[in-house]
Amino acid sequence: MERIVIRSSNWLGDAVMSVPAVRALKRGNPAAHIAVLTPEKLADVWRLVAEVDEVIAFPAAKIFGVAKLIRAGKFDTGVIFPNSLRTALEMWLARVPRRTGYAGHSRRWLLTDVFAPEKRTPSSGPGEHQVHHYLRLAAHLGASADAAFGFPDAGAKKREPGKPACIAICAGAEYGPAKRWLPERFAEVVQTLDDPAGSHWQLVGTAKDREVAEQIVTLCEKPANVENLCGKTTLAELIAVLRASDALLTNDTGTMHLATLLGVPAVAIFGSTEPALTGPLGAGHTVVRKRAECSPCFLRECPIDFRCMKEVEAATVAEALRGVLSS
Repeated sequence: MERIVIRSSNWLGDAVMSVPAVRALKRGNPAAHIAVLTPEKLADVWRLVAEVDEVIAFPAAKIFGVAKLIRAGKFDTGVIFPNSLRTALEMWLARVPRRTGYAGHSRRWLLTDVFAPEKRTPSSGPGEHQVHHYLRLAAHLGASADAAFGFPDAGAKKREPGKPACIAICAGAEYGPAKRWLPERFAEVVQTLDDPAGSHWQLVGTAKDREVAEQIVTLCEKPANVENLCGKTTLAELIAVLRASDALLTNDTGTMHLATLLGVPAVAIFGSTEPALTGPLGAGHTVVRKRAECSPCFLRECPIDFRCMKEVEAATVAEALRGVLSS
């Protein structure tokens, strides 16, 4: 039985977008033992994936400690999803016999199997979704990259008559403020959709998002219906919150991708980034954007007037969320 260790990305969104490639690898080699090496903070994501036989979680350890963990597994093949020098060095130090990954970052000498596909001819379109970056590496290893992505179709849960909707909001964005819609617009959506049964809104995110979440709570007419959970949940608890939610209203975030993996319908607001590249995967999600001549710019901070986000009206987002909840 072949033993394969897959090095996960360090970021939530990227990790979720690589799940289809992991599933494809298992489908292509069902007898193989698939282990995922992941930062401890993301371990609970990989525990959701049935095709993963083992999750090897490491804390913020030095590279030699990570290599020791890999070596203990006696793996035959190492698949390196992140395109970094360090992650290739981890596998090299662990002496994994076959080490596969993309070329780049001066790491060719660390790999035994360098994947260097021909550069694609630039086109007028936005390009292909990031999920294909990982699927191509899986195909290089013999997996079928044409198989279904494996993300469940999202659909609003059928609520009991008169039962209030439970909606999660992710108003932050780890990458930077250019990806964050305005707090007052989030509050306006809450007020627009607050039904007589008293919808329950839960703001989720990291401790860095707590301040903007508090702004939203303060701006709402019924703050008792809005709960600020930012910085108060573990990843496992966030997963539980999303599973109990009827929908997620979000910026382009890792939490958005996590919701798609769980089959929770998302209404995602895009401005500085491109949904064709990093939008929600699977059916049942809605992207709201207002195209500006300068977007997508992919900058962390807007150097001009933030027009791509300011032009997204609360009424438009509220209508999209209403449609998701009633689908």
